[in-house]
Amino acid sequence: MKKLNAMFVVLTATAMIIGCAKPQEADIRPEDIKFTNIPAMIKKGAKWKYQYHSTGIPMQQSIVCVSSQAEGRGKTSFIHHLTMTTIPVDMKMYWEIDASGLRYIKSDANKMITSYNPPLQILKFPVKVGDSWEQQVDVTSYKSGIAKVTRKVVSVENVTVKAGTFRCFKIHVKYEGPPESDTYDDWWSEKVGFVKSTNKNNELTEFSE
Repeated sequence: MKKLNAMFVVLTATAMIIGCAKPQEADIRPEDIKFTNIPAMIKKGAKWKYQYHSTGIPMQQSIVCVSSQAEGRGKTSFIHHLTMTTIPVDMKMYWEIDASGLRYIKSDANKMITSYNPPLQILKFPVKVGDSWEQQVDVTSYKSGIAKVTRKVVSVENVTVKAGTFRCFKIHVKYEGPPESDTYDDWWSEKVGFVKSTNKNNELTEFSE
């Protein structure tokens, strides 16, 4: 009996040590959380639906990844096709992603092209709290010129939208230049990509792969 009691004490103590040693999510420091890719964004056939408000009117966007091309050295170029149910918008969005980050190259909306040179650096990998970056970008659009873009990763948050709850990095964006200057916050998830923004209160409502 004494041997059994002693064994029970040892097993209980071991379990307590293991349990205490396992980090809880609340104990993880924000600066230790990061991600280095968004596989869903380059998966052909992946679909996103968003709702946003323009001039107080709710609008719906549907986005599908229609093309994904590996180009060597870890870089993948891909195209997202955006349509809207409320107004006749048909847009192709051209992106690229590699180990250094996610970049937005240009959009083609009903033959009206907006391009960025160099491409807009949307995310820098690994994404982590405290990082920031600034760009000078030559914008060609219906209004052209040089834009100054600043992004800063300010926090990690659990964000709940209609599509579900996602752990996201909140990124503060300041865009100064054509076609329109603006300041807003974006939330990005490693699982699904773009989740929501204070720009037009854009939020993810559906996602499927």
